[in-house]
Amino acid sequence: MAYSIRNISAIKVIALAVSVFSSIAILPLNASDYTVESKESFFDAGQSGIQFNESFEKRRKDGFKIVDHENYRVGRTPRTSTVWTKRDKKAQWAFEDGMSIATLKKSHEANRKKGFVITEIEAVRNGMSLEFSAVWEKGEEQPNTIFYWGMDRLLFSNRYGEMADRGYRIVDFEAYEANGQILAAAIWIPKDGAEVRFFRGLDEEKYSTLSVKMEKMGYRINDFESYIYEDELLFAASWELMGSGEESKYDFNLLADAFYERNAELLAEGYRLVDFETYNKSVSELRYAGSWVKFTAPEDSSEEKDSFLDTFRQPK
Repeated sequence: MAYSIRNISAIKVIALAVSVFSSIAILPLNASDYTVESKESFFDAGQSGIQFNESFEKRRKDGFKIVDHENYRVGRTPRTSTVWTKRDKKAQWAFEDGMSIATLKKSHEANRKKGFVITEIEAVRNGMSLEFSAVWEKGEEQPNTIFYWGMDRLLFSNRYGEMADRGYRIVDFEAYEANGQILAAAIWIPKDGAEVRFFRGLDEEKYSTLSVKMEKMGYRINDFESYIYEDELLFAASWELMGSGEESKYDFNLLADAFYERNAELLAEGYRLVDFETYNKSVSELRYAGSWVKFTAPEDSSEEKDSFLDTFRQPK
């Protein structure tokens, strides 16, 4: 099986075969879809490399873009799952995978010069090699992003404080192992008045408790990550306070059948999947997590409308 390296715009597709990714407890994130607005979307789940290549071409030609892409293993079998949403007709996007850190830097700089901004980053181990995938976008509605990588714990803490002071918020946090230590990559966008919270270094119990608390406070998850640090499974997540008409559902620690059943149930209720994750609780325990959103426009109150119109009516 082989994946394809692609750089996609309105007129350009490049394909190059690379080896299949292997999965460790380092997860891809969704940074390409920040809103809850209604959009046509697809979730292509559990695909082989060949199936992904075929669906990739179809989705691209039909006007869709990748907002979340994950490579993982079910037992010894490599699989990939991808979340797609309809792109704006005037927008362009680019996707590349199988990149070394040196190739990522070159691709990022080349795309920046063309006016693209990075919106999604993933790191994964392929044998002894560390490989990256990324999505870049270009369009009138696409906010500017700032991307940093190779940050250890102290550097990330300092960078996070700096970016908060500058009015930016994290939409994609990625943890990966390199040179015997855990490093971080992250993508920020302007906060623009959004009320956000970001936590990392949480064990499963703390994360579970916090996620329930944040949900009760009216926040939704827009980014989720898990990683291994000093032989312990840890979680990081970014929450955003929801506005009027916004609804969100989130589940994690699900087995495969339970996840797909949950996804089908929520799709039937009008939600769409914006973030899909897998992580290993042990060598043989693969778990799934997902974040779903929907927007319901508030209905006009006929009573309030009549009251407003009464102020303009002339007495008979």
